[in-house]
Amino acid sequence: FGGEPAGKGTPMNDTHCVSVGSLLEGVAMWEKQRPLGDTPSPRHGHTAVALVDSSTKTNPDQSYLVMFGGTGGGGLLFNDVCTFGLVTKEWENLTCDGLCPTARYGHTACMVPKRTAITPTHATATASTLSTSATFATPTPTPQKYYRGAHHPIMVIFGGVTRNGSELNFCRDMQVLHMKTKTWSEVRTTHLYPSPRYGHAM
Repeated sequence: FGGEPAGKGTPMNDTHCVSVGSLLEGVAMWEKQRPLGDTPSPRHGHTAVALVDSSTKTNPDQSYLVMFGGTGGGGLLFNDVCTFGLVTKEWENLTCDGLCPTARYGHTACMVPKRTAITPTHATATASTLSTSATFATPTPTPQKYYRGAHHPIMVIFGGVTRNGSELNFCRDMQVLHMKTKTWSEVRTTHLYPSPRYGHAM
């Protein structure tokens, strides 16, 4: 979505999708979308992360892109949150609670998925003796469950560039959007966190 064209030009707000199957075949099959809903304003320097649910056939609204921020040029900065349904092909402006981050561009974002349980598998060991034909099974310990992800999906953003009048400010704050409650919160850090920056990766 969007971006700044090569050479001179204004930011764009077009939406394109690529087939994952075509990527596996080594040929990218792009398709320009004609999305439903309210398409976000033209911009660049924004972020868009995917929140994908495996049950898209039963609940397609659970799979979408989440876009935040960016700049429209000329000092115009955004701090809006917009979603694009990967199945419904519809843009929606998301209304969020909490203290919304300062409008910015050049930040980074990542999506931490919902927590899932991982149960390691243990093979049953057997042993045979030379004196008998009996085979004894070694007791298998009860597998311990491990978890990855958060209790509910969260989007994390860090850094970027904000504006105070005509002055640009580089950020090093970390903000979290709780996707279930649509609520923003700032993560408090105490020491050794990165210096202010933009155009980085996370």
